[in-house]
Amino acid sequence: MADPRVLIEQEIPHLQRYALFLTRDAAAADDLLQDTLVRALDRIHQWMPGTRMRPWLFTIQHNLFINSKRRGWRESTTEDGTVPSDIAAATQEDHLSLRDLEAALWRLPFDQRSVVFLIGLEGMGYDEAAETLDVPVGTVRSRLSRARSTLREFMEMPEKAQHTREVK
Repeated sequence: MADPRVLIEQEIPHLQRYALFLTRDAAAADDLLQDTLVRALDRIHQWMPGTRMRPWLFTIQHNLFINSKRRGWRESTTEDGTVPSDIAAATQEDHLSLRDLEAALWRLPFDQRSVVFLIGLEGMGYDEAAETLDVPVGTVRSRLSRARSTLREFMEMPEKAQHTREVK
């Protein structure tokens, strides 16, 4: 059996990406990653050998982020759902579409955005995403369905949808 510390080390790129997704700020993402690694190493005895390391680590990171938000730490996302200024204007149609999709993703409510990220970008199954977010599988499926529907609306009518939906 592999050393749990080695398994944790292998997941660092995924944890970094998830931290950046959650915080939308490189410095805050680094802090969240460090807190996640410290917590995981401190509680490595709670990990059950034979289970997947990634969902366990993502759960720790997700919970640390939510707890920091509850304590009132400032989240770096824009409150009005606008696209951050660091996204450069593209010159090609494909780049514009990707920019619009990114803007639409950030207008989704946090719960739906998290499910899209875990399943769509990290490739987790519904069961793993449910375990990571500590919700039933049916909730994951429902959030993903609502997110897809909302994204379709945003992409078909970006200006109208932007004014009818708010970030939660």
